[in-house]
Amino acid sequence: MVSSHQWMSYSSEFMDTYEDSDLQQKLGLYQVFCRLYEYRRELLDDILSLETSRALGSVKLPYVQGVVLGQPHLVTNLLGKTQALLQPEHQWRIGRSPQQSAIPIADRQLSRAHAAIEYVAQKGFYLTDLGSRNGTFVNGEPIRQPVLLNDGDRVRLGSISFIFFLCASAEVLTSDISSSQQPASIAHSTFSVTNSTPPVRAVQAESECSPSSNPLEETFTFRRLSG
Repeated sequence: MVSSHQWMSYSSEFMDTYEDSDLQQKLGLYQVFCRLYEYRRELLDDILSLETSRALGSVKLPYVQGVVLGQPHLVTNLLGKTQALLQPEHQWRIGRSPQQSAIPIADRQLSRAHAAIEYVAQKGFYLTDLGSRNGTFVNGEPIRQPVLLNDGDRVRLGSISFIFFLCASAEVLTSDISSSQQPASIAHSTFSVTNSTPPVRAVQAESECSPSSNPLEETFTFRRLSG
């Protein structure tokens, strides 16, 4: 029969072995992430973006677009739907606190006021870290001073990752197709059926889209942020 002293000895040895094994696993993971950070930062960003999908819910491609046409503003879907955010001071804070951030995101890896995007006239949109706990990264590199954002930059705030796009110009496109080459409107087409199937009526486009409807207004929600 095993005495209580022997049982305590076996338990102690088992716990020591378990703790050593657990520590070895943690050290191994740490070394793997260190190598990823040093040699494959883009892969590490992809791994961290898996946490982003949980934080942002249904947002499939998180992005922020800086628009300079007219009044500078941001267009983003980080809040769950596409919105244009106008701010008089041209500064948009991103963080966990709705009281301190223009773009609040409920993610525990974000600081209350984590980072800010600011538009500087004739220069562009700058990203600044606001002394966050988990840091701000652009293309895998930590930033410690304001960084000018370029079209296509990958930004990570805590565990939140998104792509930054820049729209600084507009082009008016003209049609190269003459009126004689344009296809006939479906509203005026006719169909004939030779078998026993009942005749199919042409679909009237006017019943689908009335002149008063404006799809653009249904797509975008505009918000004007106070200073």
